[in-house]
Amino acid sequence: MVTPPSIMHDERSLHNNAVAWLACSGLSVLANAWGILSVSAKQKKWKPLEFLICTLAGTHILNIAIPITMYSVIQLRRQHSSYEWNEGLCKVFVSTFYTLTLVTCFSVTSLSYHRMWMVRWPVNYRLSNTKKQAVHTVMGIWMVSFILSTLPAVGWHDTAERFYASDCRFIVTEIGLGL
Repeated sequence: MVTPPSIMHDERSLHNNAVAWLACSGLSVLANAWGILSVSAKQKKWKPLEFLICTLAGTHILNIAIPITMYSVIQLRRQHSSYEWNEGLCKVFVSTFYTLTLVTCFSVTSLSYHRMWMVRWPVNYRLSNTKKQAVHTVMGIWMVSFILSTLPAVGWHDTAERFYASDCRFIVTEIGLGL
């Protein structure tokens, strides 16, 4: 199978921007930490909406701290030595990246739903145990995201080609994760 030139160019530009990824990661960690601190500093009690916002910011921090930093450091090592991805490290990277990306998507969706509920049905919102529902929502989001992104790494993908053996590819359409 021959890789199209556009994909090869995209992969090269992705690999060559490792320092930029690290710089943006540092800035993003500071911005999200500032967001968490500013939301939590004024609150004596956590409200469900603030809890969901802080969970989203925490997910962004984790997404930067683990997979994006891991990818950038490994790409920098590859540029300056003969270091290569190994299969286990790549599977951890892909699973972590997709877990945190799915958590981010589902968190934004739950924030939108929560806000719609507050505005559309205010009486029902005030009478419900929204704190408990917010905690259950976050737990459900993490559980579903973990299951959806870990199953492909343990064998639910196209086994005709070993995508994790020499290089770490994580584009869904390329490696066939079944999502």
